[in-house]
Amino acid sequence: MAWIVFATFATAAAIWQAQVSVATDLKARHQTLPPPQKTRHAIRPLPVPWSGDFVGDYTARCRTGLTERQIGWIIEDFKIAGLDQGIRVAPREEYLAQRQAQHRWYHDALAEGLRLTPEQSAQASARLAERFDQAKADFIEALAAAPRPFENQGKWYVITGTAPIELLISPKLWMLDPAAGLMPWDLCQLVPGQEKITWKSWYENQADEASFLLPRPVVTGGYGFQNLAPTRLLAANSILPFLSGQEFKPATDPLATGTDQAAADLVSQIKTLHPAQFKILLLLETAMAVEIEQALEIAAR
Repeated sequence: MAWIVFATFATAAAIWQAQVSVATDLKARHQTLPPPQKTRHAIRPLPVPWSGDFVGDYTARCRTGLTERQIGWIIEDFKIAGLDQGIRVAPREEYLAQRQAQHRWYHDALAEGLRLTPEQSAQASARLAERFDQAKADFIEALAAAPRPFENQGKWYVITGTAPIELLISPKLWMLDPAAGLMPWDLCQLVPGQEKITWKSWYENQADEASFLLPRPVVTGGYGFQNLAPTRLLAANSILPFLSGQEFKPATDPLATGTDQAAADLVSQIKTLHPAQFKILLLLETAMAVEIEQALEIAAR
């Protein structure tokens, strides 16, 4: 059976329209998104024991990869947190709550991948809270500069360009720019062992790391360097580097071929990731949550 994916992340519309009929209805819609929620505790495996070796732990978990069940659980948590949503008809409070949920997800992925200590975790949370306050102020200022709300047949409309919303809820825009100060080493003081599993040295002096699969954090065009990593997965490498021991199954773009075998290939590639790499991938490539979920269903047949 052919695999056909209809998932899309962002609307192509030139405007964003938030519509409310009465004040009580508006209040009902101003619900904050819940934090990532762990489900099925009884059947989820216990956390991987911590050896105290940052590099060794990261390497081992990259080597182990993910099971299909673990992939499904992470996608489930991602959707429960409301992180699979793009530009839509919604009040500004929902967008702000989504940005906060993105910060929590990013923090949790780094805490897992780099084994952050409680002190480092608190530092990262505080730094992200500062960034959220600034993003919120910028977002509200941009909305205030938009045309005034207007009423039509008893319903109120708020219209603005999509740019402020995209800047607020697109992690590719607010996270990947090194100048934004949201790289792992910007959020908290890392120890040398943690720094060795980030791109800190590369950003500071373009130093190569022999244990990394790719020579740089961002690689564009087709497969990664020397066809070592699929292009659809490269977003994860931009934050938590792929290691040389991660061998991705070569395959054509699953979305281009649209076959069941391509779906199986995609699942195989995702299973090669460290759990934290996969969480970063979902955050940066939101549409892939639905695509991978569909691929899992096909693989389970």
